Amino acid sequence: VIAGKRLLPTLLLAATAALAASAPAGAQGLPCPPLCVGGTQPGNGGTTPPSNAGGTAPGSGNTTTTSGAGVAPQAAALAPVASPELGMEDNPSVFGPQAQQVAAQWRALGVDYVRIQAYWDALSPATTSPTMPAGFDPGNPNSSGYNWGPLDAAVNAVRSNGMRVQLTVNQSGPRWASLEPNVDVKSWKPNPARFAQFAGAVAKRYGARVDRYLVGSEPNQLLFLAPQSTCVGRKCTPAAPHAYRNLVNAAYPAIKANDRGAQVLIGELAPIGSGPSRAGGLTPMLFIREMACVDARFRNLSAPRCRGFRAVRGDAFGYHPYVNNKTAPNVPQANKELAKIGDLPRLLGVLDRLTSRGRLRATTGRFRLYLTEFGYITRPPNARFGVTLAQQVRYLAQSAYIVWTLRSRVKQISQYEWNDDPFFQSGLHFYSGAPKLAYYEFPHPFFVDTSKGLARARFWGQVRADNRRTVTLQMKRGRTYSRVATLRADAGGYWNTTRRAQPGATYRYQYKTLGGATVSTGLFTVPRR
Repeated sequence: VIAGKRLLPTLLLAATAALAASAPAGAQGLPCPPLCVGGTQPGNGGTTPPSNAGGTAPGSGNTTTTSGAGVAPQAAALAPVASPELGMEDNPSVFGPQAQQVAAQWRALGVDYVRIQAYWDALSPATTSPTMPAGFDPGNPNSSGYNWGPLDAAVNAVRSNGMRVQLTVNQSGPRWASLEPNVDVKSWKPNPARFAQFAGAVAKRYGARVDRYLVGSEPNQLLFLAPQSTCVGRKCTPAAPHAYRNLVNAAYPAIKANDRGAQVLIGELAPIGSGPSRAGGLTPMLFIREMACVDARFRNLSAPRCRGFRAVRGDAFGYHPYVNNKTAPNVPQANKELAKIGDLPRLLGVLDRLTSRGRLRATTGRFRLYLTEFGYITRPPNARFGVTLAQQVRYLAQSAYIVWTLRSRVKQISQYEWNDDPFFQSGLHFYSGAPKLAYYEFPHPFFVDTSKGLARARFWGQVRADNRRTVTLQMKRGRTYSRVATLRADAGGYWNTTRRAQPGATYRYQYKTLGGATVSTGLFTVPRR
């Protein structure tokens, strides 16, 4: 149970203001984002979605080309990176007019990497036309017609605030880049050769600013890659895993050719889906097996869809282990075709089995796992899937703890989103901009693991922001707190200790900011049984 006072440190707010004040020219005079110093709450009142890119929305049809100088770095020292890393994604914010100020808040809260979408259709000309414009060269980032301006601004906002960018090369392309351009369906059969040209152009433009690329986004979902299955009568067979394999095999070498030292993640799967059908997406485990051309018993497939099979190569594997129901993160799924936050060892086991047989190729020998999207939907506002606001705090902390226990293989957990949107409500703020309880606890998650009994409880936390790394674990029984232990966090802010937990006792930890202010975390009460 997490309860009690929730505090955003005064000095953390001051750090946010200082970072925003040092932002590049053009970032000043913007409306103040939630809880920044000396300003007001945003004024959209929850009535309209956040705007994109200062009024130039991705996909708006603006085809103005910005020269490569548009991504020139603003002077900023990159912050040290925690292990596991802390990520953030909220594209409406990073493409919006307050991007510099929001990015400053993320940096002040300890974020290491920000995921940004390089939307293929939005960046390209004539998105809805079945014919590529005459004279356009998709492999040349300086070709007239590419609209890099909004993406340039988003990348600059992140980098100028001391964070790193992980850039998704999104597979949803213009209609003319489809293998069947006469089919007017979004994300329909992307042409691997065209996708490789786009991926190469992205890497060439951003190679000096980006060191990690993610190939695609949730290709096991119909919205993002179609068709998911090919059906004849009532019989359906998976199609999307084989299309995605071709996309990766084309894009990976194109990215490496233009940004040789970059890390390239593959997968990026959603944790939900079903068996092959006309209307739905595919389960992640089925998708992985089909991508590797093996059946449910891991025997090689010789079906027509696997003719000419060539195993995909990746430097790491991206995954989105949402729970999207009211289950705690450590609870495994009964359906073994799904893999959520409580199923990461099983997911890694499947990846290891396939790499050992050469059906997937990991440049590191075994795939490291990056959770490039994760969050808990809340109620309010989502009564169907949401957890309570207090549960969101606890479950996010417990999820971060799970990732830390698997840190030899799981290298990142990334929060999605900063603000709720009309379709997904896992943000740290409501759609109106008002903060949720999780916003206040995000800088310092705290969890007590009693799964091995009270006598061997593990107390764990992370001081995410750049503050002093000494923490004081405290216990309250009655009205006052007493010191349990003084502990030293590592360079990434992680600390832990194993000791007896007192049933019914309430715990918290304290630390000091660089300016000397004392910060207290939310509370964790150990169950009596």
